[in-house]
Amino acid sequence: MDDGTVTGRVLTVLDAVADLNDGATLATLTRRTGIPKPTVRRIAADLVNRGVLQREGSVYSLGPRLLEFGQRAAPELRLLAQPHLYDLFHRTREVVWVSTFTESSNVLVASAFGHDRAADMRRPWPSTLRSFRFLNSAAGLVLLAERPELAEEFRARPLPRLTPYSLTTWAGLDAATRAAQQAR
Repeated sequence: MDDGTVTGRVLTVLDAVADLNDGATLATLTRRTGIPKPTVRRIAADLVNRGVLQREGSVYSLGPRLLEFGQRAAPELRLLAQPHLYDLFHRTREVVWVSTFTESSNVLVASAFGHDRAADMRRPWPSTLRSFRFLNSAAGLVLLAERPELAEEFRARPLPRLTPYSLTTWAGLDAATRAAQQAR
């Protein structure tokens, strides 16, 4: 959210880059953020210099410094979760993960998976709470059980089939959400 402050603008640029998994050009960032192009250019250049963004040609993507921040953000949760993740993985042989919700995103904290599921884990994590992809995930259903208003902005549009298991009707999504509520 560009609230006109320096911090607000920096976070708006970072959010725009994060939302575009394949990276973003300066023109795309300007269009998505609504911030004047010279300002976006200065912010992006400074973030590149600090390692928060990286630039390859004309495309900006998230930089390695964010990994450092992420590692420092929830070390206790990761350490507490890791043994349980591996136990569950060994029992199910499925991808197992722990995530946490912020106001606008779902952040992957830790995961366990086998070599046969590595390709699944290379796909972008559904982090934006206001996306069809996230709504159709297990974490999305859990969050919708707590915050059903998140789906309201989508109800006028059909649900796309993202995988063979995607819920493609609102009745189906509502039923899955009720099931998640009852499982709590």
